[in-house]
Amino acid sequence: KKAETEMAKRKADREAGKVPTKDERFAMQSKKLDEQIAMKAEMKKVLNDEQFEKWQKMHEKRKDNFKHYRKNLKKEKRR
Repeated sequence: KKAETEMAKRKADREAGKVPTKDERFAMQSKKLDEQIAMKAEMKKVLNDEQFEKWQKMHEKRKDNFKHYRKNLKKEKRR
């Protein structure tokens, strides 16, 4: 739900023509990284070592797949 509200806010800003400043972009990235660190810590607390390793590998693979998907999406938009 948090992601949906953030996406809606960014979409409204984009439609209004508002571009985030350097400081706002930095704050967004910082917030995102803090949330990732908190999620990783929470997962480490819940899972045992073997499960945590498996989760990390899965998470990295998913992130890589998403990067390729976005790259291909950008190529499709150019055509």
